[in-house]
Amino acid sequence: MRPNSREWFFLVLMCGCAGTDEPADADTDTDTDTDTDTDTDTDTDTDTDTDTDTDTDTDTDTDTDTDTDTDTVPITDSDGDGDGFAVPYDCDDANAAIFPGAVELCNGLDDSCDGDPGDAGLVTLTSGGVATNYPTPQEALAVAGNNGDQVAVCAGTWPGEFTPKAGITFVAPEGAAVTILDGPGTQPTVNLVNLADPVTVDGFTITGGGCAPWDPLYLGSWGGGVAVVNSDVVVVRNSVITGNTCGGGGGIGGEGFDTLLVEDSVVSNNSSTSDSGGGFGMIECGGVVTFRRTDIVSNVAHEGGGGLYAYCFAGPSLQIILEDTTVADNIALGLDFNGNLGPSYGGGAIFSRMSVTADALTTFERNYAEHGGGVHLPAGQMAGGSFIDNSAVYGGAAYVYAGGALTIDGGLMLGNTATLVGGAVWTDGSTLESIGGDWGTPFFDDNSPDDVYISSTALSFAYSGVNTFTCTADCI
Repeated sequence: MRPNSREWFFLVLMCGCAGTDEPADADTDTDTDTDTDTDTDTDTDTDTDTDTDTDTDTDTDTDTDTDTDTDTVPITDSDGDGDGFAVPYDCDDANAAIFPGAVELCNGLDDSCDGDPGDAGLVTLTSGGVATNYPTPQEALAVAGNNGDQVAVCAGTWPGEFTPKAGITFVAPEGAAVTILDGPGTQPTVNLVNLADPVTVDGFTITGGGCAPWDPLYLGSWGGGVAVVNSDVVVVRNSVITGNTCGGGGGIGGEGFDTLLVEDSVVSNNSSTSDSGGGFGMIECGGVVTFRRTDIVSNVAHEGGGGLYAYCFAGPSLQIILEDTTVADNIALGLDFNGNLGPSYGGGAIFSRMSVTADALTTFERNYAEHGGGVHLPAGQMAGGSFIDNSAVYGGAAYVYAGGALTIDGGLMLGNTATLVGGAVWTDGSTLESIGGDWGTPFFDDNSPDDVYISSTALSFAYSGVNTFTCTADCI
């Protein structure tokens, strides 16, 4: 029998035609699960009970499931470095020393994964693989002592005198622009004395150093910014040595070492107060000094060697190597120990009784002294380099005498001037050799008033363009 209309109504109510809710969140972690289910069910049933069944069922299901996952426990099943934290919580999953909450060290890294790699104000000694922070560089240097130890100093201005020990690397990871060693004014800022093992100073601005007036019996007379005395191998790199003074060698100075390398650095605005070598000065008769990719600029010497001064009285020859180095805008004043004005020598450099090699990228530019605006060579042997726009009274580019020798090997001799004679070179008959050197073009970049003057024979010589010749008593 077919149900009547009343029975149809009860069947509809009993069928449970409400909407179906979304399944519950099955997370086993600390989820907060909010499930909002709004079900609007409208059922309109019109039955005329005449074998014509018109049944309209409208069901609107508007389930809304919002699931907020607030997991806070680090996932460790994919911990690549075994430090108990994995990505994304560990910002370097290949380094077990870097993880959330780690102690920040002066290393240029975000050790604690807080998003800030800045290490300003930190000093870290690493010895035997163990890193420890100290309040000041001096305290870290005092504790350091094993070969291979490193003292890292981060951004800041650090006052005082600094004395690295043998075998130490003294480094500023954030660089010279923000890491400043500010000396006491009466002592060298960085003092490297009696070091039997190699020492590296890397990445600092070194300023405010000073030392005693020149005294031939007192080693402290050399090196205001960096003093190197009786040490084995010293490397200064990525540094700016500026604003230092000393009797000799205002920026860097000293004596008694085997090897000194200054590379990728700037030596500027230093001065010698009673002797020679505004930027660099030394009395040394053995070993090797190399300047590589370094600018020696705007230094002032009380007497001679505005940029560089290297003098050997006797003994084995010192070797100086200049690679891609610029010696520019240095001045030698020509003052004696009492401050009286006298002759000045070597605005760019004085090299005496030693061998100097300069590569094709090394230039002496816009330096000034009364004798030898670019370089003064009393018994010094120099080969290579270029000389541009230097000036003097005698020998705009070079003053060569007492058995000295200058070889221009493919270099430039352009735009140098002398007030009296030797626009490019003044020589007393000591050797001058040009091997394909460019001596300028008249009315453009020529030397003035002449190129070469030989005092022993009172002869002057002028050259144009590229030339090869040799001069002693004459030029041929």
